Amino acid sequence: LSGGMRRRLALGIALVGNPSILLLDEPSTGLDPQSRQDMWQVILKLLNQKHLTLVLTTHSVEEATYLCDRVSMMENGQLISIGKIAQLRQLYANGYHITVRSTSPAGTEDLKATIAASYPALQCESCSPSQIEYFCPLEDVAVPPLVRFLESATLAGSLKDYRIGPASLNSVYLNVLDLTRQAAAKDSGEAVSDTDTVREHDNDKGKAKETETATATEKENQEVDS
Repeated sequence: LSGGMRRRLALGIALVGNPSILLLDEPSTGLDPQSRQDMWQVILKLLNQKHLTLVLTTHSVEEATYLCDRVSMMENGQLISIGKIAQLRQLYANGYHITVRSTSPAGTEDLKATIAASYPALQCESCSPSQIEYFCPLEDVAVPPLVRFLESATLAGSLKDYRIGPASLNSVYLNVLDLTRQAAAKDSGEAVSDTDTVREHDNDKGKAKETETATATEKENQEVDS
């Protein structure tokens, strides 16, 4: 059996016995795009008809977005965030996902440079020969002028088309990961500072002890002279 057929067979075996909880690990890995969509549709249909609870582990952000309404994110075996996708978007990716398509592969780099110069706050998530994907943070970018800019580029022929939608789960994950690493670095820095403070305190105690010893010696010498 091919890898795709083995995946389909594994899903069928998992459904034998009409389970109330369905555990799936990377169910669509190795499938072509059409087969992946077909499998997701089957899983969604089962979830709606049989009232199944799906527990899914995946590295595919697209798969998690398509099949799940509540997600948890992990880093180095540690749980770093959990919640409904809409809530996580609001907390960690308050903005929009923008996809722009160039008129030709040769013009993609020029288009990317033009957008970067006009809107440096846009965060490039991916770039292929035909399209570029951005995360647009609302706190840094005014959307109406950006839309006018994209419309003008489309009319001028440098842009084929564009789409604006909710922030992707990929943006959420990257922002959560960045915040987690910043917090870890800050905690590590505080730990180093505490260690340095202890060392300084020990050094001060050592210096104080040396001073006391020197003072006592001087006092003894004065008594002998007397």
